[in-house]
Amino acid sequence: MMLMDSVFIIVIFLINGYEDVNRLFNKPWMLGDIAFDMFLIENHLPFFILEDLFKASEIASRFDEECSVIKLAYKFFKDDWNSLLSTEGILEEMKASEVAHFVDLQAGVKFKLSPSKSLLDMKFDRGILEIPLLRVQDSTEIYFRNLRAFDKCDILDQDHIGDYISMINFLVISPKDVEILVENRIIENWIHDNEAVSTVLHDISKPNDLSQNNSIFAGLV
Repeated sequence: MMLMDSVFIIVIFLINGYEDVNRLFNKPWMLGDIAFDMFLIENHLPFFILEDLFKASEIASRFDEECSVIKLAYKFFKDDWNSLLSTEGILEEMKASEVAHFVDLQAGVKFKLSPSKSLLDMKFDRGILEIPLLRVQDSTEIYFRNLRAFDKCDILDQDHIGDYISMINFLVISPKDVEILVENRIIENWIHDNEAVSTVLHDISKPNDLSQNNSIFAGLV
């Protein structure tokens, strides 16, 4: 069944990418149904199977050398799922071995630990969000509340620490989000409890009001 589904998907991609006339594609509502079915969790195929079958097939040799399942999938899903797709410019940097399935291929943000020692030095470029290391421990809440109070007392009345806390809080909605940042080495969890980390960050962020105009992370958001 997986072999049949994989071959069907590859043929659909190739026809969509390179052919103008086909009975199936003269029925556009069928394409929408097919695209939707591909996204259902119960229908997910491991991406490496599609990639390996495509490379092994004789039909692949008929197309240009730059043709890949990643590019064909992007072109197929672009019309219906454009708002969810990564920008086309980063397709060259994607590796089929790192893609789990179609939904994973469309995840627009990847996390990377920034080498910067400044917490405020966050950067987003070509689908990668770089964030400096945040160590969360028992004293973290007191530490940030004091830093923020000091920041507010400055003659410029800036609130860069408040902006930082709000930015991190946007990313940490649940303990699962903490787990993702821990896995990417962005958060060091010295509390050893992901739910406790999310609670601490939410509590610190409660009085914050991130301005779209004045925040140092306005462009990043």
